[in-house]
Amino acid sequence: AMERYTLAVVDYLQTHPDVRDVRVSRPECVTEAKLREWERVNAPCVLPGDLRAFLTRQSNGLHVKWSVALGEVGVVEIGDMCIHGIEDLTAVPLDASPPDDPWSGSGGHGVPEMGKCTDSKSSPSQKAATAAFDLGGAGTNGRVALVFLRDLKSTRDHASANASNTSTTTTTSTATATSTNQVWFQDPAGVWHVLAENFSEYFQMTHANLGLPSWHHRLTPSGLHPYAMKWWHWMAPETLALDIEKGKLRRVEDRR
Repeated sequence: AMERYTLAVVDYLQTHPDVRDVRVSRPECVTEAKLREWERVNAPCVLPGDLRAFLTRQSNGLHVKWSVALGEVGVVEIGDMCIHGIEDLTAVPLDASPPDDPWSGSGGHGVPEMGKCTDSKSSPSQKAATAAFDLGGAGTNGRVALVFLRDLKSTRDHASANASNTSTTTTTSTATATSTNQVWFQDPAGVWHVLAENFSEYFQMTHANLGLPSWHHRLTPSGLHPYAMKWWHWMAPETLALDIEKGKLRRVEDRR
């Protein structure tokens, strides 16, 4: 299904009357051995199944760029849709960076300040970020990361159960903490925002937004800046729907 999203978006862009120079890079798939090596280096992190399937069955990353013809101005590059391959899926710091140096940090597996993380989908206070890896796709407008989380509530519940258990066999409370993944976006001010509950959801979001400039900001409290808003209104991706069977994007009629 993931490949059909890509085929549909590329077909839509290539047939759009004002879009020019659609460039698609889909490196050859990687082997399971390559992924296991990544997991060995980045232990105890284990790649989620949906990302694993993408890298081994579709392509080792994805990059789609497209331009627009602007009359006398000429052809201007506008769209940039990127998902890193396994080689570029590198660790990034999660600790909030100083406003005057948004990309500074330790370079290790930092833990975010929860006051610096906005999330409309889940409760950040119930989870701890343990590691993050650069997914690509935001360019100079921020950073997108695959974030590994440990469910603190599960840990506390398990610890309580152990305390009341008289069995001579015990297990450490951290052993059963639920390990999950989300996709987060860090804006230029260093604030993190949860974009998607998993890689599959983010993959669909990336395609639905066509790689438009700064599209990630549309899902944050600050919203799109005027330049990006202009291109958003022009392409109007919210009016597009995917015909998964045909692998085509079509414009949805306004029935208001």
